[in-house]
Amino acid sequence: MHVLFLLIAVLSQTLAFNAPSGVSTWCGKPYMSTNHSLNPGGQFQFPVLQSEPLLYVTIQPRYSIFLESDKNGTFIVDASISHFFGGSYKNVTYNIPGSNISSPFTTLNIEIYNEELGALIVTNKVSVNSTANLIGFSFSSFPARLEPYSVSILATSPDRQQSYTAITKIYVLPSREYGSAVKIDNLFGGLYVQNAKNNWNDWYGIFPNGYYADGSYVTPNNLFG
Repeated sequence: MHVLFLLIAVLSQTLAFNAPSGVSTWCGKPYMSTNHSLNPGGQFQFPVLQSEPLLYVTIQPRYSIFLESDKNGTFIVDASISHFFGGSYKNVTYNIPGSNISSPFTTLNIEIYNEELGALIVTNKVSVNSTANLIGFSFSSFPARLEPYSVSILATSPDRQQSYTAITKIYVLPSREYGSAVKIDNLFGGLYVQNAKNNWNDWYGIFPNGYYADGSYVTPNNLFG
């Protein structure tokens, strides 16, 4: 078993770095002046540009975690027009299904579900080609626990002939009475903390930073002169 593990590790390194046998490497890269450049592999596969517009609907929680004491939460819903991601979008919706009377498709009907229970959490409307739409919801369908809940969104045209789906996960954790809790704001990117400083009541913003040290020993004296 140990020999097999070593063999797999060696083969993995060889495939990862793509270095021919006998070529000395440092951190996976040939470093001798006599070595030729090698294709490292692992290039990104870029999406294919689509000629027709697509509607890209996504959903995520406003914050990376919620606490039971928050009582309610917020989803961020995006519905952007894209030529790379999403589902087919036709800018038309029929006032009466099956008729020729139509209107521009500019508004999405939103339904958000707790996948575990199959329960409808909230309904709303958002504009086509809009982002950062905030949709509030209650924790009534989400008892506090350590495991995440799966949440899905169904977005449809007014005539329901065009539909789009997406999924996300949310954490609704038990309230704190000791230690601290930190959450990330997925809308603006900030950090919020709850701890003894505010008696575990609500949240306050923080600006994290690393340690500070005098770098003069590596900084030329005239760098800022």
